[in-house]
Amino acid sequence: LRRQRQMCIETDRELRRKPSLQGSITPELVIEPNGAVSSCSVVESTLNEPALESKICNRLRLVDFGARPGVDQTKIRYPIELLSS
Repeated sequence: LRRQRQMCIETDRELRRKPSLQGSITPELVIEPNGAVSSCSVVESTLNEPALESKICNRLRLVDFGARPGVDQTKIRYPIELLSS
């Protein structure tokens, strides 16, 4: 929860800096059997904000999905939509 809040804070900072910021980003996460995110890369983005995209991936690397017995390494793509207020 704390890490999710931190990602929101980073995004809010960017939105204050650039209120018209909107678009989508699709990171691909590699989740290890122990639940840790070992890799995050942006596979698609309309943000045109490489620094923010990098911050989002850095935060997603901190997510722990929890160990799942019998589950192999998994790749997921997680689309995120940013809307200006």
